[in-house]
Amino acid sequence: MKSIKSNESMTKNRFLYAYSDELNLKAGNMKVGESTQNDTLDRIDQQITASNSHTLVRYEKWAIGGNSDRAVRKILETYGFPTVTKNGRAIDAKDLNKKRRSQKTEWVNFGTSDVDTILFHISRAVNELLHGVSRPWTFKMRNEQVSFVECGNAYFKKVSSEHKIFLLNGKMRFGKTHAAYQLMKKLSSKITLVLTYKPGVRVEWKNNLDNHVDFVEYKFLDALEFEGNEKFDAKDKIVIFASFQDILGKGLNGSPKKKWLKILAWLFNNVELLIIDEAHYGADKQKAMDFTKQFKCKYRIDMSGTPLRLLASGIYEEENTYSWTFIDEQLVKREDVKKNEKNSEYYWLPDLKFFRYSIGEKILKDSNAYSDDEQFKLNKFFAAEGGRDDVKFIHPASVEKFIDNLAETDSKIYTSPFNNNELAGKLSHLFWMMDSVNSVYAMKNLLSEHNFFKKYRIVVACADNDGEGVDTKSIVENAIKNNDRTITLSCGKLNTGVTIPEWSGVFCLTDTVSPETYWQTAFRVQSEDKKNGKLCGYIFDWNPNRMLQMIYAYCDTVAKKNQSTQAVVRKFLDVTKVLSYQDNKLVMISDEELQGAIISTINVAKSLNDITSERMLMIGNIDIEAVEILEHVVAESKTKSGESIELAKSLLKNGKTFASSINKGKTVKKDVDKFLDTQKLKVIAVLKFIPEFIRVLNPKVKFESVHELTNTVHCGLFKEATGIGMDGFKTLIEKKIIREDRLERTIQSLNFTLK
Repeated sequence: MKSIKSNESMTKNRFLYAYSDELNLKAGNMKVGESTQNDTLDRIDQQITASNSHTLVRYEKWAIGGNSDRAVRKILETYGFPTVTKNGRAIDAKDLNKKRRSQKTEWVNFGTSDVDTILFHISRAVNELLHGVSRPWTFKMRNEQVSFVECGNAYFKKVSSEHKIFLLNGKMRFGKTHAAYQLMKKLSSKITLVLTYKPGVRVEWKNNLDNHVDFVEYKFLDALEFEGNEKFDAKDKIVIFASFQDILGKGLNGSPKKKWLKILAWLFNNVELLIIDEAHYGADKQKAMDFTKQFKCKYRIDMSGTPLRLLASGIYEEENTYSWTFIDEQLVKREDVKKNEKNSEYYWLPDLKFFRYSIGEKILKDSNAYSDDEQFKLNKFFAAEGGRDDVKFIHPASVEKFIDNLAETDSKIYTSPFNNNELAGKLSHLFWMMDSVNSVYAMKNLLSEHNFFKKYRIVVACADNDGEGVDTKSIVENAIKNNDRTITLSCGKLNTGVTIPEWSGVFCLTDTVSPETYWQTAFRVQSEDKKNGKLCGYIFDWNPNRMLQMIYAYCDTVAKKNQSTQAVVRKFLDVTKVLSYQDNKLVMISDEELQGAIISTINVAKSLNDITSERMLMIGNIDIEAVEILEHVVAESKTKSGESIELAKSLLKNGKTFASSINKGKTVKKDVDKFLDTQKLKVIAVLKFIPEFIRVLNPKVKFESVHELTNTVHCGLFKEATGIGMDGFKTLIEKKIIREDRLERTIQSLNFTLK
């Protein structure tokens, strides 16, 4: 009896394994067997040792419960992948020759030596056996994805407004596409429209819907293939993928194209869930924003990996935002890897390390690429001129010296990423970001002729991709597949929404000051690459102060309510390393010193600008009480004293605040906009005097928070400086007309700059 129980237990815990060796893989063969050993590598090692001495190429395993490997191979035969006989011949599934069938082995011929393609089909067969669905993906959501779905669903069910918006601020590798689809399923949305600002992500959206077992009931429709006469069955569950460029044109400032007119007439009224992908790209595109407002959808999800401007806009608050930042990710990874080691689902999610370099004083002096007034500019240093065939750097000798320094093998002569022992063997595939098409082609010509860099395959990812084709991503992938080393040169392509797992380092050789662009580019090197054992991605920046500014901007924007920017900077430095090189030497800087250096990049002018910017306001929350508080504030307005309150009463007949009135659609937009502009100027007039109030009391009185500011004993001085009493100021904060979280961080920055 005991032996029977043991056998039953064994058959209920089988593992399918697949592997190949060099010789068989060339023939397109992979072995598909089973084992009761969880560590299937032990079983594979036994076979490799017993049968042949060829090198193991790749293996994978699947838990198949009480099913057998024979059942999986039978399904593979229906896909057109025959098993192989002992003499190496493939047996067709229709071949009924019993003699030959008795010679069948566990080897299957897939007609290709591409391992990923083979494993794709085996996964399909396993899932058809286990779930009745011939799809390769069954992975479950990670905890943070589950949390997003729960938060988004709770918000949508709770809020009663007609146009509900939820922001997913999820850094690259969060799995935004999959998580959004899971929320779509949770909301039971039948008609979903995905609108993106980056058409290149089409494949990711399609693959996720078509390949995962959870979405088998949904159909993916690519709007690029629409002709204009499409009709949709409201009974079907469909996801329509479209780009703003396809609808509004490349500049995102036109009217919908002809083929879209009839389709949009239906979509405006029938889309239940609208998903805006890469939403940060449309933050300043008024035409695109106006276009999205026409959809009468129940739900809307805005998605971005770096929504820094969106977070500062005041549109999203904590209740309609889910954030998963680089810091969140690394803290969770640290704990999970400590607990589960290589079995952690985060193990292969690379760390990031930041390297601050300088071009070198001697090179700068010789280049004449800058003046004392304008300071050093990477764009000017790498500027190039001429046509495609004769393009040249404007400062060729200086750029050539810079490249020679990078190629220096002796770190005592010049410290370069390529002679850093820590980075040895880890910079095989690189992404270099430059300013212009001319700079890219000039750099390509220089690297191709250089003794050190000519061993790299140089890929041009701009304009027409140097005549290699229109599919930029495929060009890079093929170059990596066929070359041991590659450098991809870009001035805008592939720096967002694209996964190239093999990229391990990004060189920042442009002066971009956009935090969104900087971080999107930086995160390109954090894609998982288990096959090559990548555990870390590296960011190299030759504008060292700009790197510090970008770190501050990121920390400042992702800081949560009641969390200071300084606290977030400390957390950032806790989960990553920032290494600084100066005068050809590694400079040892403590985290405390580095924190001070990062925060010091924000000057008084920036703090003053922040406190009087629109991102400090949520002006739509204005109501009658707020208008009365602001009535006597002097601002650049033509509205006479006493008129504001009466005008507000007439415009607010349909709601308590302007936001609620506008949602009901019964106010005249022109009148509302004009009135809100006046009130906005009045709130700004109040805010602009707060720095002076803080400065006058400094250093005797320090305000570390909004709470300390609003509870000061110097209320008389505050009213004299701002024009309103402290009670009125508190009311503006309580009504969220002034954003407390933004004001608090600005106060803290002002304190630092006034030291």
